Amino acid sequence: DYQNAVYASEYLEHLRRISAHNNATPKMLAALARLLALRMSYEDTHRVAELKLRQARLSRVRGEAKARLGEIVDVKEFMKPGPEEIFGLLPKSLGKPLVSLAERRGWSSISLPMKVKTTRFSGFIRLKALAYAKRWRPKSLRHHEEIEWLALWLRYVEAALEKVPEATIEIVETARLVRGYGSTYKRGIRNWSLIESEILEPCLFGSLSCEQLADAVLQARLAAVKDPDSAALDKVVTAFKAVARTTAPSASAAE
Repeated sequence: DYQNAVYASEYLEHLRRISAHNNATPKMLAALARLLALRMSYEDTHRVAELKLRQARLSRVRGEAKARLGEIVDVKEFMKPGPEEIFGLLPKSLGKPLVSLAERRGWSSISLPMKVKTTRFSGFIRLKALAYAKRWRPKSLRHHEEIEWLALWLRYVEAALEKVPEATIEIVETARLVRGYGSTYKRGIRNWSLIESEILEPCLFGSLSCEQLADAVLQARLAAVKDPDSAALDKVVTAFKAVARTTAPSASAAE
């Protein structure tokens, strides 16, 4: 129910392509199927609005309030979209310059607090309109960025299947870092990008040794989970690069 049948077929095509690889294992494919589904149903403003309107959520809130049959329960939802979330709804040609402007002006940390009563007509209509607008999601800046990220992640998964099969599942699992909404999402992307640029790219497409890749990616992911602000991750990356450089084959040895 996230988008449409075309989008669902793209998900299946990704799975078919990777499952056709000789080194693909059932365990890796199960993890890939789960995390690919999560990333392709990323939480944007449309999704957040849609989830807040679900009957199951309203029923849960009534249960938590211990409301009896016939009693009216007002549900007030709090939303704090920032510039990335707001401008991410726009087409790339409009949204990207506005996000860049917000970054230059130091507005990235500013949010727009909203209190919406979903049990009142006005609040319900506001969220319903946001949820309905998901039909234009494929044209949005946020969708463009998500598809770019997805292609990059799968690029490393497929490269690992070819070069270091034992590391593939750990690369798949790095998608766990990219989740949520707002500041949680931004921290996750920042940490994933650090792993990508300092470990995955140099090992799979550069000159660093891949001998310890699986363990390095695992330790990097655990460090990012433990300390989302990247201090622990920085230490793991530094230690790995020092070891990987000493174990990488020299040009003369390769000849």
